[in-house]
Amino acid sequence: MSDFLREAGWPVYPTLIMGLAAMLLAIRHALIPQRSLVPLCAGLAGAALAMGAFGTAVGLQHAASGMPDVAPSERWIFLIGLKEALGCLSAALGPLVFSALLCGIGSWRMARRIERIKE
Repeated sequence: MSDFLREAGWPVYPTLIMGLAAMLLAIRHALIPQRSLVPLCAGLAGAALAMGAFGTAVGLQHAASGMPDVAPSERWIFLIGLKEALGCLSAALGPLVFSALLCGIGSWRMARRIERIKE
């Protein structure tokens, strides 16, 4: 895990913080559905995804900036930089998959509760 964090670079930390916060809110929403939590959960999820994409872009720029210093026969090393840069995107998408599922469950439970009240 520490290698993953080191390789992904500094953008992985805010990405993970926002992704885990979105996941915790989604868990809360799934357990006790509350309409006011949905926009906050969606906002945090979107911010985590944007930060993951930003971290990946910064990592790719960093990997590409080193290419002029590398011999042409060793330019495959860019693929290692690509792997490291994609760590930010992976760090964003992991928690967001669960957040989306849990937010969906909470919204479904809330809709069912509203239907029962109307009956």
